[in-house]
Amino acid sequence: MEPPEKQYPNEPRYKPRRTRGTPSYFYRNVFASCFIAFGIAFTTFLELTPAPARWRQRIKEGFLDASHEELERKELIRLTAGFAELPKTKEKILENLEMDEKWATMNVYTKDTGK
Repeated sequence: MEPPEKQYPNEPRYKPRRTRGTPSYFYRNVFASCFIAFGIAFTTFLELTPAPARWRQRIKEGFLDASHEELERKELIRLTAGFAELPKTKEKILENLEMDEKWATMNVYTKDTGK
């Protein structure tokens, strides 16, 4: 018996699946077209209308920055949640940094403290 490629010389050995003409092919194209159209419309909206320019300006001016009341509320939450020890830790860190700076400025050969 001959191999299949010799029996049927005009056909490829493996036939690829054909999706063209099927409902999934149609809906895939509709979905892709809608996605591209939405992207174009949204970009046009952002570039041509004045509202997004105002939004960008407000963000630059600090509209999203925390207000004084919000900072006080966060500080109150921090104190009541048991994180009041953090300033002590911060002080220790700063003391260690000062000691490191002192040791870094000392001249080892002359025993000079850098003052």
